[in-house]
Amino acid sequence: LTMTGSTAATKVYDGNTAAVVTVGTLSGEVTGEVLGSTAVVGTFNSKDVLAANTVTAIYTLVNGANGELASNYSLANDSLASRITAKDVTISAGSAAGKVYDGTTAASVTVGSLTGLVGGEVLGTTAVTGTFNSKDVLSANTVTAVYTLVDGANPLHRASNYNLLNPTEAIATTITAKALTISVWTPSTVVSKVYNGNRTATVNVGALAGLVSGETLGPTTAVGTFLDKNIGTKNVAAVYTLTDGVNPAHLASNYTLAGETLTG
Repeated sequence: LTMTGSTAATKVYDGNTAAVVTVGTLSGEVTGEVLGSTAVVGTFNSKDVLAANTVTAIYTLVNGANGELASNYSLANDSLASRITAKDVTISAGSAAGKVYDGTTAASVTVGSLTGLVGGEVLGTTAVTGTFNSKDVLSANTVTAVYTLVDGANPLHRASNYNLLNPTEAIATTITAKALTISVWTPSTVVSKVYNGNRTATVNVGALAGLVSGETLGPTTAVGTFLDKNIGTKNVAAVYTLTDGVNPAHLASNYTLAGETLTG
């Protein structure tokens, strides 16, 4: 006998090779005989999305209602085109760590957990790339996390069998300013002055230490104030103000510099 028009349904990945086949039309019986509805078992050539493309249909002929014997006939198996599609999964909300300014947009993200995997399957730790919306302290407020599914330790648990519905996520976090110091090797100094009745001090600012590699700020300014207006060696409170570098990417707002007490 021959079978024409059978079809195999596409299915969502479920971890097995079972296939649903709709039986076509049987032909070739002896005139006047009609067999019962042909039974069928369908099996994909692979359980996996990337490899599954064919269903083998194994038919079993069934006796007719009027005594027609299936054993009087034979029917070859069928090979039907079909496929398995990836199963949708989701990942719960991740978290992004704030960081101290380092001149880059790289961010550290802690990945959430996956839901929707086929029972018994475990994928590897989801890979993630985190990127701040800006490298700069004043504008950085969001990290975009891009997730990638990873194969499990069990070689049968393949990431390609799944589709991550939320592969990107926007996470709120910030970059804080990097603290600078005045170099101990090139410290700030106070310029001596002749008594003039006020406490204003002139400070020669030392060299900055702690800048991100490759960055240079403009000249640091300082406001110096003597402890009192009288003659003698005095403590001077120096309050510094950082300035932007010539390179517009080298922003003073990405740094802090604490004041210090000098002697002059």
